[in-house]
Amino acid sequence: MADIFSGKGLTFQYNTDTGNRSPQGIGNVTINNVTEFPTLTIQSETNNFETYDNEYKTVLLSDKSVEPFDIVVAYLPDDPTHQFLDEMAESQSVFQVILQYQLDLEESQITYAIVNGYVTGTQLSGDKDQVVTKSYSFTPADVVARVMTMAALLPVYQGDYGVGANTTGIPQYAPVTPTGNSFIKVPSTQQGNPAGADMMGIGLVDGSAVSSLAMTKSGTLSIYAKNATTAWTRIYTATQMDARYVPLTRTVNGKALSADLTLTSTDTGSVPVERTVNGHELSDDVVLTKQDIQLENVTNDAQLKISSNLADIDDSEIARTNLDVYSKDEIDNSINTLTAHVNTDFVPKTITVNGHALSSNVTVTKADVGLGNVTNDAQLKIGSNLADLNNIVTSRTNLGLGSLAVQNSNAIAITGGTATLSTLTLSTALPLTSGGTGATTAAAARTNLGLGTAATANVGTSGGTVPLLNATNTWDGGQNFNGSIAIGSNSTTSRGIELGSTTTAVLTFLDMHSSGTGNDFDVRLFASGGETATGKGTLGIVASTATLNGQQIYSIDNTLSEVGLGIDPRHVADMKDAPKGFIRTTTATIDSPSSFGGAGFVAQYDGSPSYSGMLVQPDGNRVFAGGVQPSQNSGKWQWHEVPTLDRSNTFNQPQVVNNQLTVSRDDWAAINLDVTGGSDVVGRRVRIENSQEAGKGLIFYFRDKIGSVTGQGWAYLPPVSGYGSPIGLAGGLAPNGTSYDSSGTDMNIGAQGWRAVGGSWTNSPLGSASTNVYGSLFTQCTQGLQIGGTSAVNTAQTWFQQRFYDTNNRIYSRVQTNAQAWQPWSQITTTSVSDERAKNIGEPLDLNIALDNISRMDFVNFTFKFDEDETPRRGVVSQQIMDIDPQYVKEVGDLYHLDETPMMLDGLAAIKALKQMNDDLSTEIENLKVLVQSLIDNK
Repeated sequence: MADIFSGKGLTFQYNTDTGNRSPQGIGNVTINNVTEFPTLTIQSETNNFETYDNEYKTVLLSDKSVEPFDIVVAYLPDDPTHQFLDEMAESQSVFQVILQYQLDLEESQITYAIVNGYVTGTQLSGDKDQVVTKSYSFTPADVVARVMTMAALLPVYQGDYGVGANTTGIPQYAPVTPTGNSFIKVPSTQQGNPAGADMMGIGLVDGSAVSSLAMTKSGTLSIYAKNATTAWTRIYTATQMDARYVPLTRTVNGKALSADLTLTSTDTGSVPVERTVNGHELSDDVVLTKQDIQLENVTNDAQLKISSNLADIDDSEIARTNLDVYSKDEIDNSINTLTAHVNTDFVPKTITVNGHALSSNVTVTKADVGLGNVTNDAQLKIGSNLADLNNIVTSRTNLGLGSLAVQNSNAIAITGGTATLSTLTLSTALPLTSGGTGATTAAAARTNLGLGTAATANVGTSGGTVPLLNATNTWDGGQNFNGSIAIGSNSTTSRGIELGSTTTAVLTFLDMHSSGTGNDFDVRLFASGGETATGKGTLGIVASTATLNGQQIYSIDNTLSEVGLGIDPRHVADMKDAPKGFIRTTTATIDSPSSFGGAGFVAQYDGSPSYSGMLVQPDGNRVFAGGVQPSQNSGKWQWHEVPTLDRSNTFNQPQVVNNQLTVSRDDWAAINLDVTGGSDVVGRRVRIENSQEAGKGLIFYFRDKIGSVTGQGWAYLPPVSGYGSPIGLAGGLAPNGTSYDSSGTDMNIGAQGWRAVGGSWTNSPLGSASTNVYGSLFTQCTQGLQIGGTSAVNTAQTWFQQRFYDTNNRIYSRVQTNAQAWQPWSQITTTSVSDERAKNIGEPLDLNIALDNISRMDFVNFTFKFDEDETPRRGVVSQQIMDIDPQYVKEVGDLYHLDETPMMLDGLAAIKALKQMNDDLSTEIENLKVLVQSLIDNK
């Protein structure tokens, strides 16, 4: 009975590797669009033999045959699996067919059969109404595996056996012994690690035999390997081998080191006796003439010096004539004439018309002249006195006039509203609800209106009268109050008393009586004078004594003028006679500040013969503090000027600090430099701040408003220990072209930043130290300024880059990584000028020369000696192709580099030459076709 399968996971596959034994092999390819699953039929015959002295029979396989089967697909000519079957049918090559009957991932089982064989025939069928199918007759040649079931291979996920591991998100596979082929990590702490550092590599497993290959993850490159019977063994790289052994390819004077060497004079480069110089024998000193070096036409005349920049020309006017150029004066006169013409005959572009620029035609609108709200309607004329209104009735309505506006005064009809009449006689009393009193007598009217007895009292100034106000809340006559007056005792807002006239200048006073003697007053407070501004009047006190909280502050016997106050200031002629209290000095006062006049005070120090004082200039802009002690300065006053601030805590005068200035604060100490006038532009406030933010150091803020961070930009100087450099100008450039204090002429050694290069330098892109090099060198470390400068050999975990810009517009670059020397210089390729205006164009190029050059090039596989990874590369060798054409190579540093432009153009020329050859051959073939056809037609 044949096996029955559910068809789950049913596929039909092929593999070009006939040695494959796996139904899930890496080379297995599923055939697309199979319309009929093939039937694998295997016929077997057996022979039975009676076994001597044994109760069992022996059964041996006699014949086995495998019947051919068809592979039928819905044929697509561009399907790669169908194309493969076509190729196999045409080439009759052996390939493998895998029939996967069932794949159960839940049970991890796969049922399959594998056979090797040929495609022995094909048949294409179908038409416009049927699917096109193609049948491939497959004849088995070998049964690799009959129908069988085995454990299915599990899918590999990222991280399994180290595949796709990266430590940060997916852990590494770090077994002591790998259980399958894998990418492994050997931690530095793992027992048996030979490097003492983390290693990365591969593990190879074949049954119980395990082999591993690993290299150090960082630092010095070290490679180790081990197999099932050995421990870790060091494998040296080619670079490391070079440091220990002499390569077999090494020679001495061109002779191999395969045996002992004997050098001849030829080997050592000695000059043979028969050698000549320009035809002169070397048997004696040689003196060459200009004819010997083909310069017989060169005269021994004075030459122009490059460094003189044409200043040593005999006649500059003749030279300009020969060069057909103008002199500076002629050009200046032309420029002045053109400038005058522009200034006189043209309008500046900055001029506008009602805000419109003159860069194009201008159209001024009514909004431009301030009439944006005016419409283009007909207007009323002043002289018409409203006679030109379009509709008088509508106009009265718009003005809010009613029908009364068009009635005559002697014939008014009021149908509603109110009216004012000169006389009105009523037959009955007008009720209160209509505005009347509801009474016909005065007493009844007062009662109805709720008026009291005051309504019948007269006004007056004495007797039983009501006091009369002359104006709103105003009494012109005097009033006597025998009780206390309380003003605003229960008010929730400010209240006060105002005395005096607000329209006429008069003396206003408040008299107080305390003696009981009938005096006009005992104490008088009075106000006089004043200006239009508030608070400019004079407050006077007429009293014999003034006290404050029981302490006498003024008396007739102790006037203010006695302490220097009042209208009689105390002028001092000599500061040694200065009294205590307030004083007045002039520029003539002895021992006062030089060229200074002002007012101030003098105070005695604790009753001692020592005094302190302060003087202030009338405008307040200068203040002096001084003192005198008998034991110092010969008993003379010593003065010190005090810096003055205006009301905004601002110095309005220049200040000189002869010692250091310290601005102290717990954090973020800063100084503001403000421009108080002008527009709000970036830089109106410059703030210099000692930043507490890590790595910022000194910050310069540029703001467009004082006290605001709007439009703020900034720059900062990071604090780098032990690294000082001048601040760059004009985009970071140093004033002298070098951004750090430097010495020496070796490009391998120096600090980070810009360096001006001129003269003889070593390790430059242009070669040996004898070469004159001019340009700018920039050195930078990826890890920052704190790493310091570079050296001939770098340290671990640092990366330096250098760029050199020479005066011929060439750019070179190189790097130095970890504990390595500088890598060779590389020239950065720039665009090549090809404009005909820059060329002297000669004869057309012979394309066959370019084709011959390309044909003579030797192409090789190679690796760079400085490439630790030994990356496989392919290309050419400079020394070989420079013999073909020197233009293919240029020397950078001490190495030859390819000049790819002439190589590329020769390659294009060679392609063009081949194209021409191909076109010629095509023409010849077409001619041959015509000839052959004519021969066939005329046979």
